[in-house]
Amino acid sequence: MTLLRSLVTRFPWLIALLLGVGLPVAVFAKTAQEVWEEGGFSFDTPTLMFIHRFASPALDHLMVGVTTTAGTHVLPVVTLLLAALFWWRHHRHWAAYLVLAVAGAAGLMFVIKNLVHRVRPHLWVSPAPETDWGFPSGHSIASLSLVLALTLLAWPTRWRWPVLLLGGGYALLVGFSRLYLGVHYPSDVLGAWGAGAAWTAGLYWVLFQKRGAA
Repeated sequence: MTLLRSLVTRFPWLIALLLGVGLPVAVFAKTAQEVWEEGGFSFDTPTLMFIHRFASPALDHLMVGVTTTAGTHVLPVVTLLLAALFWWRHHRHWAAYLVLAVAGAAGLMFVIKNLVHRVRPHLWVSPAPETDWGFPSGHSIASLSLVLALTLLAWPTRWRWPVLLLGGGYALLVGFSRLYLGVHYPSDVLGAWGAGAAWTAGLYWVLFQKRGAA
């Protein structure tokens, strides 16, 4: 415990780096290994079937609406609008970071999808079907990256907790919507969160913490 306290006191940046980048990388690596070697976690299909027991037309409509906000027609526009606002307020480093975080996460997702070639679940007829590869979830990685980027930018301000709580709830809801709609396995979402968190936190470290630009 004494050694741990000493590390936290003397090297808070190292602890933040391990938690913000190292832990998400470990989550992604473990998930990717399970998908590659075993086809996913044993709880993937049972979890989807359990969630589907609560399906209803009203929930279908709600979940399609939630998942649409993190899709290619909405989330990039929101990202660019926020970046434009930061640029207008003379936070140009913030604007560049936000765009790079979300765009980089999308690029990472595209590369991994085309390397892993995981087929999506087909357990029932989805209200919002998808046809491309499943791992990792693009909606989940993009929403998590946007939320985490905004949280890191807001952390030195009084807005840190509202952004974290509201944004975190939104990212969780997007991930759940992908499971509810039956277009992703839980491992697709967990892998996306791990990859998105590692990329976004690592990029923040490179652009701000190491250069003192925050």
